[in-house]
Amino acid sequence: MMPEVNSSSSRAHVDGPPPQGPRYIEPLPAPPHRAAPTPPPVEQTNIRSREVDEVVWDVSRTKDVTLHLELDITEDLEPDLDEFCRLARLGNFQGAKQFFQDNLEQHIDDPYIFVQYAQMLMSMGDYQGVEGLKAPYNLEHSKHLQLQINWELIKVFTALHTEGLSEEDAPLAAEEATSTNTFQKARVKFEQLQAKRDEASLKDDAVDDAESQLGSTECQIVSLALHIEARLHQDKLSIETSILTTIYEELLREGRIWDFRDILIGAVYSYGSTRAFEKFFGSSEVALDRILLDWSTTIHDESTNLALLDILTSVALRRILNPRTFPGTKLWVDEAGILASNIIRYHPSNLKSRQYIRWILAKVAVANYRDMDSSSELSDLPGLFPGRTRGGELPIYVPAALETPDWHLLRRPSKSNETLQTALKAARQLGDLETEAMCLSQLILQAEEPADLFDDLINLQKTIQNDNRPLLKTCLSRYLICHDKVSRDTLREEILSIKGDFGLHPTWLWAKRMVLRALSHSKHEAELLLDEARAFPTPSRNIREFMKRNKLEKENGHLHISDDSKDYPPTASDSMERYEKRKNEKESSRERERMRYEEEESSSRYYERNYHDENYSPSPPHASGGSYYPENNQFPPPPSGSLIQKFVNMKVARPVPPHNLADYTRIPPAPDDPYPRTLATGDNATAKVQAALNSTPNVPPGTEDAVRNTSPKETEPEIPNFRRPPLVSVSSMKEGED
Repeated sequence: MMPEVNSSSSRAHVDGPPPQGPRYIEPLPAPPHRAAPTPPPVEQTNIRSREVDEVVWDVSRTKDVTLHLELDITEDLEPDLDEFCRLARLGNFQGAKQFFQDNLEQHIDDPYIFVQYAQMLMSMGDYQGVEGLKAPYNLEHSKHLQLQINWELIKVFTALHTEGLSEEDAPLAAEEATSTNTFQKARVKFEQLQAKRDEASLKDDAVDDAESQLGSTECQIVSLALHIEARLHQDKLSIETSILTTIYEELLREGRIWDFRDILIGAVYSYGSTRAFEKFFGSSEVALDRILLDWSTTIHDESTNLALLDILTSVALRRILNPRTFPGTKLWVDEAGILASNIIRYHPSNLKSRQYIRWILAKVAVANYRDMDSSSELSDLPGLFPGRTRGGELPIYVPAALETPDWHLLRRPSKSNETLQTALKAARQLGDLETEAMCLSQLILQAEEPADLFDDLINLQKTIQNDNRPLLKTCLSRYLICHDKVSRDTLREEILSIKGDFGLHPTWLWAKRMVLRALSHSKHEAELLLDEARAFPTPSRNIREFMKRNKLEKENGHLHISDDSKDYPPTASDSMERYEKRKNEKESSRERERMRYEEEESSSRYYERNYHDENYSPSPPHASGGSYYPENNQFPPPPSGSLIQKFVNMKVARPVPPHNLADYTRIPPAPDDPYPRTLATGDNATAKVQAALNSTPNVPPGTEDAVRNTSPKETEPEIPNFRRPPLVSVSSMKEGED
């Protein structure tokens, strides 16, 4: 029996190859279920106190998961702040203000940006601009404590220049500058830093604790506190030398030369250059070398060169100029000149900068220095130049009564006028008000008619800067050119309009009362001002001598003015007449002495008072000074033989003075000398001396060139063997006199 065949299979066989056997299509088995891997335990984290869901990616699941991540994003202002601070450091305040308006003004509510802008206005001398600032509301937040301190010190510093501080407010301001809430907060940083340094030195490790690092804000606080202390004449800061040394080492290690510059200049203002250098370097003698060696670089780094030039120039301008300090000040200016030449060569774009302009001013001040105390014309004035003068500062004259000296006695003409005009133009282009005022002061010292320059300087300090502190000193200096009633009255009103003392030294406040006394309109007003001047405590020695010399002390310090005087003062003729009379008396005395020198015959007995004028006696030949002689300001030597004196009332003859050998070789021996009688004339000299004297004639002094062919060795005689002077008793000498 044949098996049954499927018809479809038969058709397939016809069309193609016979099938190999039955085929079965089975479904693929499902893959075994794999559990998702267990993730490692993750600690629950908090961002802004909110829980974060744990999300794990599983390839077996098709559910989409969307993540939302929120971050606080702020604009990076550091590059803009760096550029703003760079322009301010260069003294390009006009460019810095424009850059701030274009890039940072919209962020003025940021406390740090606000304080930096206020610092820039204070540095340029725009105290009126600082007064117009309004602190942002968030500056009072606790996390901005250092910025609060910085802003408070800026306000105190500005008040010292604008409004002034009363006697009651000055101690409070000094306390504010050095209290626990201000400077002590920064001081804690220094102590922490020093402790970390000491601990690290024991472990030979480095300090990485950010909490103890000294920031730029702390450095600025220290600098401002030192400047305020200097202006208030307080001594409450008293930073220990060890702390300043630690600060210096930290700043040097980090290469922060500009922060070092701020603290050093503040210390120079507060302590003086000598004491400040001792605190930083141990000795003022090595300060210049230490600064140059520690901070100089092998490459000509622009920022470092400018900072070093700033330090050296600022110290030179701050030093007192007198004969004792002048060589040291000149050395600082010369070293600054080397840095200035590097800037000219490698960074010529920085020629228009505060550092370079002030180096020019320091160089001109040193070149034109003149010791006022050594000038005979100035020393003859009845008034006084009080205080200590620094390079380029205007002199202040305190009149004894009503006199006004001639400006030409104080003028310092030089060839640097064109250079100063160029520096003034550059300072105005930079918007550097402080440097502009310094340029005007230098130009005033060289001007023949400085009235217009005085007007420019007063307008700058009064209207633009609102800086009343130097304005008062400028007005006091202007007294030197006020010779008529109109100018004196105008100056009086200008000085009276300046309210406050502005932390000035008592010497200048005393000078203010004395100048107003000379400008006063009545005798009563003058006496009141004189009483105020006497009331200032602990005046200097030269002020006490000035008051005593002019009879201005309290017991008899009233002005002696006749009652019939209608105007007070009508002119300054009274005191100037006394000055002219005193000057003429000195000139007459010098003329009489000169005539005696030229006409009077020399006396044979030089040391005896046998002159016709009993009040006249010449000085000995070795004296110098005090008398007028055209050539060498010395008396001429006495005539020949005048040194031979008669010994009177002497037990033993005086020591034999040096003598000319030619005067003794022809003198016969004395009858009572101990030598044998066989000795001939001239035997008291050696044979060699006699031969030399016989061959060479006696040459008078001043005619040595006449002897051409004589060897120096042959003409130098040996010391003769003088006989011993005889001993003469007093009685025999008296008998001889009889």
